[in-house]
Amino acid sequence: MKTTPTGALLHHAQTRPKSAAFIFHEEVWTYERLADEAERLARGLAAHGVEPGDRVALHMMNRPEMVVAYYACFKLGAIAAPLRTAFTFAELAPMLQRLKPALYIGEIDLYKNEIKRTVAALAELDDRTLRDIGIPHRSQIEQVVRYCRDC
Repeated sequence: MKTTPTGALLHHAQTRPKSAAFIFHEEVWTYERLADEAERLARGLAAHGVEPGDRVALHMMNRPEMVVAYYACFKLGAIAAPLRTAFTFAELAPMLQRLKPALYIGEIDLYKNEIKRTVAALAELDDRTLRDIGIPHRSQIEQVVRYCRDC
């Protein structure tokens, strides 16, 4: 039997839910919490139209939301496409145009209004509507899921 990242997470969430999956800035994320957050974000992404094989651009610093977003993509069968936060806007724009993500999840503060213009330009190039979801702080995961549900 092959173990997938999602399968491993679910196994740990069931067998040792209160054990630490990772620690970020002295905050302990348990397997149970990580699995729950990934499930909720996966439902939000699916409600947003993300399907297996779709690319989801992940453009954020190394933080819990990045891990949650990876697992949400894995759960849906979507392709998590991480983008370096060190890219200049000039480097990022053509990458997004080639990538043609179904969804962009990133930190608004990284590029301010430039990323919004890029996402808007991609929406014109692609017949799928791209969304710009900001995750400025780890506590915003609730708002991201709510945003996905509301759109």
